[in-house]
Amino acid sequence: MREILGDQAGTLRRLFRQRPPTVCTVFSTGAGWADHTMRLARRLARRSGPVLVVDEAVSSQTLPEAAGAGRTADLLSALGSTERAIRLLVALPGGVSYLNVKAAALALPLLDEMRRERLLRSFQTLLRPFETALVHAGRGDAADASAFLTSAPSAVVLAELSADGVREALGRAQDATLHGRSRLGVVTVGGRDAAEAEAFVRELQGIWWRKLSLRVAGWSRLETLDARAWQAMTGEDGGMAKSPGWPSGAVGTQAGTNSW
Repeated sequence: MREILGDQAGTLRRLFRQRPPTVCTVFSTGAGWADHTMRLARRLARRSGPVLVVDEAVSSQTLPEAAGAGRTADLLSALGSTERAIRLLVALPGGVSYLNVKAAALALPLLDEMRRERLLRSFQTLLRPFETALVHAGRGDAADASAFLTSAPSAVVLAELSADGVREALGRAQDATLHGRSRLGVVTVGGRDAAEAEAFVRELQGIWWRKLSLRVAGWSRLETLDARAWQAMTGEDGGMAKSPGWPSGAVGTQAGTNSW
């Protein structure tokens, strides 16, 4: 089983590094976690082109379920048929599309080699039209996440400016370190202004470094996020560029200041 997991992770890592799209794992926090993810997707679509939200969410509700809608058909149901897989894409307003891979993520290690290859080939075909793919982690425990979640070159935390947001951002960061990540981008959600967001990120930076030796790769407010800021967190180095002066008191680099 370990060899199978390693093989599928390697395949997905190679697939995710073929651009476009830029592929990034998203850990969302706070009471509005599902809405935050969709707001991020819509903002990136406006700034950078079409976005695909890949909903892994193996340990929580999917995004449509969190919004009060039923779960959509899963990539696994189209096994072996790219035509059926294409019909699984859910077109949403604002240049965003949605794909449920929850069952596929759970089943992937159990499929024989031929079926795994067919599934991943269909998935690769679905990625091609998009500029950005966000692999959504859901809100549950991501410690046992699938290769879909752990293989993206970069990852960001959508950190809600609230007490819940701080606590959950630490939990998300702990999950990320278990996945082998040493840096995370931060996109803040809410708050009065940029000063409050910066103070929040400073607090996160200190907590992450003291508890996990995890670095902030870069940050931006969701309300001001643009293509340049996103590239700084999820660029060719996977958002792993060392922030100037780390781990001093500096926050790091801020690049650029329901739909179901």
